[in-house]
Amino acid sequence: MDFPGGPRIWAKLVYREVEPLLRLVWEHSFSDPHGEIAPSPFSQHWPKKLLNSVTFEDAGAATRIRMKSSALDASPEEAAEFRDAFPSMHGGWSGNFDVLDEFLGKV
Repeated sequence: MDFPGGPRIWAKLVYREVEPLLRLVWEHSFSDPHGEIAPSPFSQHWPKKLLNSVTFEDAGAATRIRMKSSALDASPEEAAEFRDAFPSMHGGWSGNFDVLDEFLGKV
């Protein structure tokens, strides 16, 4: 990700499960440009790895998307910081899904 006037942030994704049209599960980490796991650029207490799961469910004329995220191998401080960030992450992911909705409406 590139931020206007800010740093470039790298991520590493390791897919654990891919069930077409049903489910994606992946590990998500910050990384360096070479793909090595790196500390969070915004907090020393952010977990090094997250486990994300997205399921897709037929809801008639739409698709219901459910997302779950958890910290992997987190210290108590990392787990607390992750838990406290839920409102911010909800807003970020919701915005991404809004962009996806808009894109899909054009195709």
